Amino acid sequence: MLVETPQARSRIRHMVEQLPCPANLREDFAQEGQIHFWETETQQPGKTLSWYCEACRFYLRHEADRGRSVDSPKRRHLGCPLDLSNSADELQADELPSGDATPFEYVCALDMLQQLASRLDWPAQRILSLLLQGHTVRGAGALAGLSHPAVLKQRKRIASIAKELGLAERGEAGH
Repeated sequence: MLVETPQARSRIRHMVEQLPCPANLREDFAQEGQIHFWETETQQPGKTLSWYCEACRFYLRHEADRGRSVDSPKRRHLGCPLDLSNSADELQADELPSGDATPFEYVCALDMLQQLASRLDWPAQRILSLLLQGHTVRGAGALAGLSHPAVLKQRKRIASIAKELGLAERGEAGH
C-alpha cells in the first residue's frame, strides 16, 4: 500500500506542517492524515500517490477548519494561556491531614479536595495548598505574597465554593 511508503509519510508530515494548527496537535493531525490516506486507498484503489495526497490534504484542511476543538484556530482567540506548573494537581495527597482515616476516607477526602481545587483560580489554589500544609492565614499570605485581608477574601471564596460543591465545613463534619 502507498500509505506505508516513506514518500507518503513524508508528504503527510509536510501537509500537517502547513496546517494552521498549534504545534501540539500536529502529531494528532499526522495520524488522522495517515488513517484517512489508508481508508481512501482501501476504498478507491489504483489511484496515484499525488491523488491520495491531495485527498488527504483536503481532508486535513477541512478537519483543521471545522473548529470543534477548543484548540481549533477558529476559537484560538477565545483561549487563555494555562500555567500548568500551578494546576489543581499541585494539591497532593501529602497535604491532607494524616490521622486515623481509613484508606477509603483518605481517597474520598483527596477526591473532594481535587474537585474543589479544579474550581479555583491559581491564587486560591495556592492559598488552599498553604492552609492545608498547616500555615496560618498570615503565614500563607506571606508565602503567597498576599496581604492578610486578601488571604481572608480567598479563604471566604474557597469556603463558598466548597459549600456549592456540598462539602462539609469543619464544624459540620461531626454532625
